[in-house]
Amino acid sequence: MAQARATPLLLIPTALALALFVWLLTLHPAASGRVYAAYGGVYVCTALLWLRVVDGVKLTHYDWAGAAVALCGMLIIVAGWGGSKLVMCDPAAFFTLILYGSRPVALLSDILFHILCKEQRWLSRLLPPGPGRRRYGIRRVQKITLTLLFIAGIVNFLDRSSLSVAGEAIRADLGLSATEFGVLLSAFSLSYGFAQLPSGILLDRLGPRIVLGAGLIFWSAMQALTGMVNSFSHFILLRIGLGIGEAPFMPAGVKSINDWYAQRERGTAVGIFNSSTVLGQAIAPPALVIMQLAWGWRTMFVVIGLAGIVVGLCWYVGYRNRRQFTLQEEEQQYLASEEAARPALKFSEWLALFKRRTTWGMILGFSGVNYTGWLYIAWLPGYLQAEQGLSLARTGWVAAIPYLAAAVGMWVNGLVVDALARRGYDLAKTRKTAIVIGLVLSALGTLLVVQSSTPAQAVAFISMALFCVHFAGTSRLGAGAGNGGEHKVASVAAIQNFGSFVFASFAPIVTGWVVDTTHSFNLALVIAAGVTFAGALCYFFIVKTRID
Repeated sequence: MAQARATPLLLIPTALALALFVWLLTLHPAASGRVYAAYGGVYVCTALLWLRVVDGVKLTHYDWAGAAVALCGMLIIVAGWGGSKLVMCDPAAFFTLILYGSRPVALLSDILFHILCKEQRWLSRLLPPGPGRRRYGIRRVQKITLTLLFIAGIVNFLDRSSLSVAGEAIRADLGLSATEFGVLLSAFSLSYGFAQLPSGILLDRLGPRIVLGAGLIFWSAMQALTGMVNSFSHFILLRIGLGIGEAPFMPAGVKSINDWYAQRERGTAVGIFNSSTVLGQAIAPPALVIMQLAWGWRTMFVVIGLAGIVVGLCWYVGYRNRRQFTLQEEEQQYLASEEAARPALKFSEWLALFKRRTTWGMILGFSGVNYTGWLYIAWLPGYLQAEQGLSLARTGWVAAIPYLAAAVGMWVNGLVVDALARRGYDLAKTRKTAIVIGLVLSALGTLLVVQSSTPAQAVAFISMALFCVHFAGTSRLGAGAGNGGEHKVASVAAIQNFGSFVFASFAPIVTGWVVDTTHSFNLALVIAAGVTFAGALCYFFIVKTRID
């Protein structure tokens, strides 16, 4: 077997299968589940037989088991058992597609690495070094890390915003009420919140490279499959999968920055990283509306899902955990901590975090950030169309304005906090003050939205609310790192996200119920303002000491 010959040849069936998949999706979006299941079964078997017969690759038991299940699923659905009208959403069809997709994705990453690092050696210089090797300094590592996190953040919130942007079309297509649509939105945030707990432990043990890379690929696959759903129950399952996949993103970003940036520079780095998420929300409305008007909401989901898979592969290839990089003495001094001084977090230490007053203060306080942020992510396009009378095309551009303001708020926070830290101000107190002030002003902005009489006024006050809540949210990310020991950073951030997202997951359901009951968003906005103000009080009165 010649590996140099094996992987490029696999590109042929892979490319043909992907071309067939795109053709089926774009030209025949209403094709039955049988067609897609048959395609999945044929593809996985063809790819594996190509490897075995043409290239002589020895297949594992996992490969043969995947092929057997793919064939069984294909035969079950093609024979008509389980229904044939659900687009890709028979349980058997869904299971088939998950299995057929897992092995080719792994093979595709091997192909990319092989082509870049073995056949084109000059391109391998662009990739980070492996353990014990170094080709460039820590500054370049910082640039690569922050660039990849920034791109991943945009993709992350493109995915999150897609459901709200396409909400009216999806509700009309599937016949959903506002409350049912709120359940779809909350299914994501609930699974996202609960998945924060294991993601924090995995990050502290395995590092961001594997955990975030796998998460990116998994959540992007869920996003792509959402474009093929035709059932409310299956829609919920895919939203749950999306939340599980996205769970490591924010803790991984915080840990990556904490690994590669000195404490005095983390504020700006966190601000840039966090602003990418809001920039993704700002880009999302116009970009997704354009795709939706051109191709429909189903193709829109698939396109951004495939883009996320590419970003996930780039992260895995381009990023390295700190333990994989040999630090020079001056770099160790710059980071003020060596890898040996940062042991893996024990399970008993993780459980002890829940006994700390500061942990619960951060959870309750961050709930004020997340409730308001998630309310606008979920319902801003619907609010502008239903309450302010904007068309879909105009909503796509107008909805971007508040998120641009939010991105500015994040950048401003990073600059202000770093400037005060350089002047000798206590970093923990500076972040806490920024959180409290930001949350209070955000609550005021949300209350003013209720009093607005024109779309321009409403957008201005929403922009104020999002500027302030994300100004506070950026300090919250830094507070998670600053209030936990070095080896607890990801777990502290994950626990903070867990509790706050579980609480904030009620925002879409409550808002949907209020809209169905009162036919207005006003009461929902007042509730959000109250929750935000309560979050400020929690940070001010409860968060007092550091978690060591």
